[in-house]
Amino acid sequence: MAQSRQILILSYTFPPSPSIGGRRWAKFAKHLKKAGNSVFVLKAKIKNITSSNSWNKDVENLDIYQFKSNYPRILESTPTSLIKKSFYHLTVLFLRYTHRGFIYDRSIFCKKTILSKASRIIEDKNIDTLIVSGAPFRLLYYATLLKKKYPEIRLISDLRDPWTWSKTGYGYHTLSQSNLSFEKRLEQKVIKESDLITAPVQPMIDYLQERYSLHQDKIVLLPHAFDEDDIDKAIVKETCEKIKLIYGGTIYQGSLTVLHKINDILNKGELKIQFDIYTNTKVSSIDQGTVNIVPSIDSKSFLCKVGSSNYFISIVPDVYKDFIATKYYEIIACRTPIILISEKGLLSEFIIQNNLGYHITHENVNLLVDILSGKAEIIKYNNKFPIEEYSFTNISKLLTTYF
Repeated sequence: MAQSRQILILSYTFPPSPSIGGRRWAKFAKHLKKAGNSVFVLKAKIKNITSSNSWNKDVENLDIYQFKSNYPRILESTPTSLIKKSFYHLTVLFLRYTHRGFIYDRSIFCKKTILSKASRIIEDKNIDTLIVSGAPFRLLYYATLLKKKYPEIRLISDLRDPWTWSKTGYGYHTLSQSNLSFEKRLEQKVIKESDLITAPVQPMIDYLQERYSLHQDKIVLLPHAFDEDDIDKAIVKETCEKIKLIYGGTIYQGSLTVLHKINDILNKGELKIQFDIYTNTKVSSIDQGTVNIVPSIDSKSFLCKVGSSNYFISIVPDVYKDFIATKYYEIIACRTPIILISEKGLLSEFIIQNNLGYHITHENVNLLVDILSGKAEIIKYNNKFPIEEYSFTNISKLLTTYF
């Protein structure tokens, strides 16, 4: 039996914050504790959280500590009034004058309080394993300072997303050369000082191992996973006259364009179709014919809906065509075929090679009708795909082998 560990997880975002960024380590924390480890969490204190989320129950039995972020609240949302826009602009100018690197990193002002609180927990709880997750990425650098203070601790740095090489998302690609160089120095220190570097998708691992070849042996894949507790195995596909399609999550600009095409196609066709889109993104521009716009619901309830649907529609921007995100493992666990609309990449290869659904490009959305009507080549869905290998129980066991 593996030795139990005293683990401190440092993650800026964590439940009860509803942000998706907190999900990964909320789930890992839950399963690491179930495996017999002592798990403590240090997170940012988020103000004015009024809504609950699916992951609050996952962290009910954890010891959670908080630190004050001190990040300017004016920068946390898009200003609307003239006064707020002026204040926003002045705040940006001030930060650019006083700070190097990426000023929109929300951990930029909490170095001292993190080091102080983390040190207290490490000493009081005899922590032997420190896990830090970014974005925000400067948090990972702070963890290297804790490693220097407590060299006996094993430091695991988890990059949920690309850092200095990001082409979209966090905005690092917009930095000046000097500010980007500063961030690269932080990244280099994190890679050098950490005992282990993890990332959830293979393209990130490939990039990091090539860029930091001297440290490639400690850069490993820690895949996304699904939580068995969120899947109701008793759910069956509903038998009804309509073909049930489902989509869930944020709708990006490119995805909205595709959804418009799908809406037009379905409304002109003769097939009886119900297409439910669960999202909090405002999409009033879509004609609600066969399409139903529904507010997002908790993860477990949504996966019940997925399990009873005929197909899950997934619209993926080019930048994510090689990323197998958590939701795909959840959908596969529901045994619901995926209709992926994207450019060719590792994700489409994964779905096609394993007979888990269909793939069409953004330009060939019209082929959706052929799939739904049975005119396209019919796949024999792979119900024997070993999805259990991608459960949080098993991926957590993989993580503990690195301890």
